[in-house]
Parts: sequence; structure tokens; C-alpha cells
Amino acid sequence: MIGHQLFGVFVRLARNAHRFVHAELRLAVAQTREKIMGRQVQKMQEQLRQVGVRIELERLEGAVWNERRNAGQFDIDFSATSQDPSPTGLSQGWSCQGGTNVARYCDAAVDSLLDAATRTTDRAGQAWHAVLRRIEADAPAVFMYAPSYLYAIHRRFTNVRIRPESSWLALREWTVGGPPPRRPAGY
Repeated sequence: MIGHQLFGVFVRLARNAHRFVHAELRLAVAQTREKIMGRQVQKMQEQLRQVGVRIELERLEGAVWNERRNAGQFDIDFSATSQDPSPTGLSQGWSCQGGTNVARYCDAAVDSLLDAATRTTDRAGQAWHAVLRRIEADAPAVFMYAPSYLYAIHRRFTNVRIRPESSWLALREWTVGGPPPRRPAGY
């Protein structure tokens, strides 16, 4: 899922979800997005109603919705996020002080694992997988889907690389015809 557009329902205190049964939660929706999300919100309301959770839809002007969302003032956030598959992406989205962590998810163990993974040079892949496993076990969000992207590039272009953190990051290295130039190790 990491590295794709993630369309998620972020529920605060997801690990204590049993507390939400027979509860009433507010779902704020920007009026400009209501038509786009209307059916999805209705389906979610119905599904959650079946397990005892009532969702009250609160229609807000875009600026007010954005202000409240960024301040973490919501019960449920039904929105999209983009997270690159890098250490920065994970830290910004899932650490206690992360700049894109609007749900205010905070787990000291995740922060500790992030710190260790950032500092390690030996077995870095294992360290980052430990971070992801801890976040997954905690279930701070429910992801609805992660789209796959398909890129079509004419064969006249050589030295083409599509990097997962930004599809156009290596565009400056593409060439038209001829042998591809040598590139530094690690890319």
C-alpha cells in the first residue's frame, strides 16, 4: 500500500474500536466533495449502522473542513492521502510528530522503530519492515484501495526508470535513441 494513493477511512483510536459500538460519530464532508463522495458515504453509513455505529454527516465549507481536518478535529475522516515509499513518507504519516498525521496517530514503539530504521545501515530493509508490521498490527486506518499505475513509454526513449516515490523524478536521465548513459550505483 505504501507508495500509492491511499483512500482511507481514518478512525481515531482504531485499536479501541469496540468503544464506538452504539456510538454516534461525526463525519465532516466538504460541500464541494459531497457529490463525488455521496454514494460512498451512504454505503459506509449503512454498513456501520449494521454493527451499531451511527454516522452523522456534517456538511462544511471547504476551508472550514480543511482547517478542522488539519487540526485533527474529527471522529472519522473519509479522504485520500498520498504517501511516498520512503523513510520521510513513513515518518511524516505515522510518527507522533508527523506533519501529515492528521489523525494524530501516536505510538512510541513506532517512533522508536522509525528512529532505529533511520539510523541503521545494516539490515535496513528488515528495520523498515518492522515499522510497517507494527503500524499494520495497530490498525490506525482502514484503507479502501490502493490504485496501481501503468506507464506507457515509447521505445525510442532509453535509460527510462520509473521511481516509486515520484514517477518523474528520473526524467532528466531519459534519452532519445542511442545507448543509455551510465548512471551511479544505487539508482
